Amino acid sequence: MKFRDMVFLIIISITCLAEAKTVNRIVAWINDEIITQAEIDKAMSMVGSGLKPEQMDKLRQQVLDKLIEEKLILQEAKRQGIKVSAQEVEEELARVKSQFKSIDDFKKAIKEEGVTEDDLRKEYEENLIKGELVNSEVRANIQVSQEELSLVRNESAYQIKVRHILVKTKPEALLILARLDRGERMEDLAKKYSIDPGSKDKGGLLDFFSKGKMVKEFSEAAFALKRPGEISGIVETKFGFHIIQFVEKKELTEEELDEVVKTQESKLRQAKFNEEFTKWINKLKEKSYIKIGL
Repeated sequence: MKFRDMVFLIIISITCLAEAKTVNRIVAWINDEIITQAEIDKAMSMVGSGLKPEQMDKLRQQVLDKLIEEKLILQEAKRQGIKVSAQEVEEELARVKSQFKSIDDFKKAIKEEGVTEDDLRKEYEENLIKGELVNSEVRANIQVSQEELSLVRNESAYQIKVRHILVKTKPEALLILARLDRGERMEDLAKKYSIDPGSKDKGGLLDFFSKGKMVKEFSEAAFALKRPGEISGIVETKFGFHIIQFVEKKELTEEELDEVVKTQESKLRQAKFNEEFTKWINKLKEKSYIKIGL
């Protein structure tokens, strides 16, 4: 057994004896800090009501992972000497206070949560420090190129409207396709057989959408259709088996297109940020001492 593991077990044993009455056991050791069961329970109480046992287990693991990441980020920020001013903290506190109707309502709310203004100041200071680190280490390196934006603009120049029928199995889809070939109406079959709750009652009709908006297989099949009334073959996606009918196409105005590009740029940035953040946090984990469980 490594010396640090031995120290870890000794500390846990002492802590468990000292805190036996409060049942606040140590769940994880992150470098020189701990995560307790109380921390997890508090986070779970905010988001975990009404879930099934298996969902609670999954959520508990997600909460623990998030708490570990938060500890690592704050530790790294302190190691780098990142600080924020008292004014920034007070501005954040003032922003939160402004969301309440009155100061009395704010004081009542934090009292019910069992925290003080100083507790909040500390939390906001830590959050601002972590934000500074993430911005400098990850967000500052995220770029969306003009080539990517040009591709979005070209793919979004027009939108299409389609009907579709979604079923669970391929044999079901084959039977529906055969009935369509015999001349039955798409909307009638959609109302009767489709399992898509969003379009079933509308005869399978979907709102206008741009290329890439839907899952890849569906989008490619839909945009391959050219004539009103044209029907695709069977298209399999993660949702099941689709049959798609082309309804109409419309060109976007420049104003509409600019708005689509702006939205897609934001999504691209977020996707790149998520990818880079995962790489960065994994590197922090690799060079840190993390022990979960007793």
